[in-house]
Amino acid sequence: MRPIIGIFPMVSPDGNSYIKPDYVSAIERAGGRAILLPVSHLEESVDSFIDMCDGFVFAGGPDIEPVRYGEKKSEKCFDTVPERDEFEFFVFPRVLASKKPLLGICRGSQLMNTALGGTLYQDIPTEVASEVAHREGGRDTRHEMNIIEGTPLFRIIGKERININSYHHQAVKALGRGIIAMAVADDHIIEAICIEGHKFAVGLQWHPERMKNEHGDAIFRALIAACKD
Repeated sequence: MRPIIGIFPMVSPDGNSYIKPDYVSAIERAGGRAILLPVSHLEESVDSFIDMCDGFVFAGGPDIEPVRYGEKKSEKCFDTVPERDEFEFFVFPRVLASKKPLLGICRGSQLMNTALGGTLYQDIPTEVASEVAHREGGRDTRHEMNIIEGTPLFRIIGKERININSYHHQAVKALGRGIIAMAVADDHIIEAICIEGHKFAVGLQWHPERMKNEHGDAIFRALIAACKD
């Protein structure tokens, strides 16, 4: 039986919700079934789809409104979608309380951190002295990442250093409550986090669904395996 993985959608400024096919394909390759969850602020509805799913993915997308982590929006912060912020900050504590496996990708990782009291770099190039290309070049740019031994990510990947895609201009700055760093780039920017004491609550700054290789697929296989435990 394939575990059901609920994907929290991307939300456009006009209120339409959708998801990119790469997320669905990655989940299906790993042995799961993907469903797109509705945007709802009704507790009864949210509780029902949390009960229905075996695990969850918080997808990438636009920047989180800096007020969510106590900062004024800088001119380098990209466009935000307050409607999506409102929904995800409403639903995240309920998903966490369910103790079901969850995976945050890019914005999803940043959501995990800020929802637990952490902060973000609003724009890495202007806030961190670095020669690492975290975003320049878009989908084709890549950089190296160092995985911390003994972390869940090290157990999933089995290597201390891998090459990942570069598609973000923001990242975790101060860690939130119970958040542990699992990997860093050569400039010490955090690339992966997890929530201490949770069976599987992993946040990745890069996009494993776009890698379509052993390292990307290993993340989704680990998510599916956690759903079956």
